[in-house]
Amino acid sequence: MPLNLSPQPRLQRGQSSVEYLTVSAFAAIVLLVPDDSGNVVVVQLANAIKTYYNAFAYALSYSSTITPF
Repeated sequence: MPLNLSPQPRLQRGQSSVEYLTVSAFAAIVLLVPDDSGNVVVVQLANAIKTYYNAFAYALSYSSTITPF
């Protein structure tokens, strides 16, 4: 039983590339354009990760790895 191949998929070729480009451009604009107060989202995200890592490293430095025999 042969498959019925319609020309419809050929007409939609490249649609995912356009969607990917649109979403990527929107994400770049949202992340790189400063808001009204002058804050850039990427900088805020990097600062949040640094703060989290500093707190994690501080807590890890107090962990006890010495085990009694």
